[in-house]
Amino acid sequence: MTDNTDASRSVVQIGYDWASDMGAKVFLAHVVDEAFAMGDVDAGIFPDEALRKMRARAERLLNSLKDDYSKGIETDILVPVGEVNKVIPQMIKETGAELIVMGAHHRNLFERLIGSSVDESVLRVAKVPVLVIPLKKRAT
Repeated sequence: MTDNTDASRSVVQIGYDWASDMGAKVFLAHVVDEAFAMGDVDAGIFPDEALRKMRARAERLLNSLKDDYSKGIETDILVPVGEVNKVIPQMIKETGAELIVMGAHHRNLFERLIGSSVDESVLRVAKVPVLVIPLKKRAT
């Protein structure tokens, strides 16, 4: 979960609906990729501070989503640091997760050519079923 859009919130709602129907626990997770924590040395923001701020922002968002959607469903917040393709298998093993629910933005041909998306990475490395919910097309 990287944003607070209506489309992303609908994915969270679907995940909680499934958890409610199955009597399952929810793990709301956001992997913080330290490669994006560059900071701005000229402004006095070093990479470790940028990383701390990224994690804090993700934790606030996930806690807000938990408050809005959990309705009594047991929920843990996870904000690990690392590469998605390495962190996701580790989280699955540590939590015992049996299903991943995630949204996927539409990507144009250029975006597909320059690299894989997070949802594609998760599909490759997850050893459990992954429910990918297409999000509305982004405005261009």
